[in-house]
Amino acid sequence: NYLFVARALPSIEPLKPVPPLASVIAARATPGAALGFFNMDLPSLVYYLRRPVTKLGDVDQAERFFKDNPEVWVLAGEDEWAALQPKVSTACVAARHPLFVAKGSDVISRRPPPDVLLLTTKCQ
Repeated sequence: NYLFVARALPSIEPLKPVPPLASVIAARATPGAALGFFNMDLPSLVYYLRRPVTKLGDVDQAERFFKDNPEVWVLAGEDEWAALQPKVSTACVAARHPLFVAKGSDVISRRPPPDVLLLTTKCQ
């Protein structure tokens, strides 16, 4: 078991969405920016950014989060963005990365993994 973990885990790390998306936030966000993740659990974002991150559980909470903070960076899925976009006209997608989901059925059907989107109010 330990040998498998020692060999497999380093090769899986680049497939995770948080490190590359956290790099975008670190490069572009101001120190006072509000950070969150919407309807998904990505607590490693706190580790990579060394800042508090708010968990947003529904569209109304996410909408308030965007409207109450001048600069926002939020990780969300495509469905969450589709629900939120009409309510938050100041937001855009800053980056995206596939979500690593090890489902045999997806591999067999050759279905691509869903994307994790990085939403922000700091649109260029």
